[in-house]
Amino acid sequence: MKKRNEDVPENLGGLGGESPYTEFVKLVKKLLAEAKRINPNGGIVLTYVAPGAQNIGHLDTQNISYGTPPPFDVTPQGSRTCGCEQSLPPSEIMVKVVENTINDGYWWGNISWSVVYRIYQIKGYRESISQFVRDVHKWPFTIPVRYDCNDDSVGKPIRSGKICRDIDNWEEDGASSQFCILANALIEELKVLGY
Repeated sequence: MKKRNEDVPENLGGLGGESPYTEFVKLVKKLLAEAKRINPNGGIVLTYVAPGAQNIGHLDTQNISYGTPPPFDVTPQGSRTCGCEQSLPPSEIMVKVVENTINDGYWWGNISWSVVYRIYQIKGYRESISQFVRDVHKWPFTIPVRYDCNDDSVGKPIRSGKICRDIDNWEEDGASSQFCILANALIEELKVLGY
């Protein structure tokens, strides 16, 4: 009995040719195997960014980062965790960090919020961009912040893939040095405050 195309993963694209999704899956498998070989005990975070971040019909960017561990226990028995035991900085701490970096002149526009979002993610924040924007609007700022935190200002640099990998790779991925400078300043401020 001959199998239909949809029964054979390699034939999902049509009458015998490979679909972009099949090629994508093969690439991901290859990259995961390489990451596991390089760091057998490390975590892997895959960031999949597609147009509009809604209908994943066309792959724009695929970033694979070996530096940030996953936010969950990687073994069923719970014998080994990913090292994500650090606590998420509370909103009061994030307010201090944001206000300090604004006062120190690291901010240049509304898209600076995308850097805050990525650093907050690195520190353990696992919510969407829209939820982050809602959260920021509830943060207890002590000074007026002239930079508008909205879905567009946070989302554009994320969706472009420019600031999805480790900070050391941002410029290579097309981000300006301002993004990296702000990111490092935010991290230093968090360290000073114990995060």
